[in-house]
Amino acid sequence: MQIATTYSATGLYGKFNRYIKFAVVGGIGSIINWAILYALTEYCGVWYVVSSIIGILIATLHNYLLNHYWAFRDERQNNSNLLVGWIKYQLSTGVCSLLYLGILTGLTEVVGLWYMISAIVAVFISSTLNFIVVRKLVWGKKNG
Repeated sequence: MQIATTYSATGLYGKFNRYIKFAVVGGIGSIINWAILYALTEYCGVWYVVSSIIGILIATLHNYLLNHYWAFRDERQNNSNLLVGWIKYQLSTGVCSLLYLGILTGLTEVVGLWYMISAIVAVFISSTLNFIVVRKLVWGKKNG
């Protein structure tokens, strides 16, 4: 008797694999965001919240493209229009970005952490919610 060893994109392995890819993309995006946050704040004198917003906008463009072509490539039929998908991605991640900015600002202003430490903590808190929202709203199956 042979045991099936194939893993579908919809099975447990496929979902875990997609989450890992999404996390890798998000990790790269976080590094991009943090580099922009640090450079604009420390070298250009931009307020850290504004620096982070700029970093988020650039990182989310990168993240969308890499997720579209790599992490969710088997679900692109649910998101075939690149521009519409990017707009949906920006709107979907907007909620998580606001959460991220709230945590970043709260930890920095109220708790007194250095803004870069606050940024790292904020990413870890908001990233799982981000995966759930993006997976459902951008690459989820259409009804009907």
